[in-house]
Amino acid sequence: MGNLKSVKGKFGMAFGKFSQSDFVLVASPMKKAKLPVKDITVEAWVIDEGLLEWGGYVGCFQDNGSFEKGWVLGTNNAITFAVSTEKPNDGDGILTYVVANAKYNKGKWIHVAGTYDGKKIKIYINGELAGDNSSHTGDINYPEEGDSAPDAEFIIGKYKDINKNFPHQGSIDEVKLYERALSAAKNKKNMNSHGLAVNQADKLGMMWGTIKRNRTR
Repeated sequence: MGNLKSVKGKFGMAFGKFSQSDFVLVASPMKKAKLPVKDITVEAWVIDEGLLEWGGYVGCFQDNGSFEKGWVLGTNNAITFAVSTEKPNDGDGILTYVVANAKYNKGKWIHVAGTYDGKKIKIYINGELAGDNSSHTGDINYPEEGDSAPDAEFIIGKYKDINKNFPHQGSIDEVKLYERALSAAKNKKNMNSHGLAVNQADKLGMMWGTIKRNRTR
């Protein structure tokens, strides 16, 4: 969306110089995307110059007052991964932001990954477990018909819902989304691998690869 710039990436080119009008819109409404429900892993290489209070690398969510549904890998003055699930649920959903307890090098590429397996939320930094939370269980709780905010946009490069719009300060490369919770060993293997590897045309990884190619030709 907008006039998003290509910058030098971790591998090849990446997206950078995000603004309120320049970002990657993967799906809107979210119902157009085949989003994970039971288990999830989302990962990316990022440069973060800001560690915003409300920052988003990749997400599909609404967080408006007491209404909290979906998931987001981003920042809350530290690198975080948040997921809303069936339990706990106060009726409007509860997003728990798991904070990464790891050193952060401003201006340097870091590999970030968040997982949820139906029982535990985890966040990894550079292939190492940096935080977890076991208070959530059940399927991922997305906005739905009848909610005060019935939908969400699946976005790369900003923290955005109906009352917030904060672009990422830095660069993002090699976004991957899985319908399963990857193990610690697999997360480390992904961090050490070169580039994007997908094997099915309609997977979101392939969509990201196609976006990159189209923007850098």
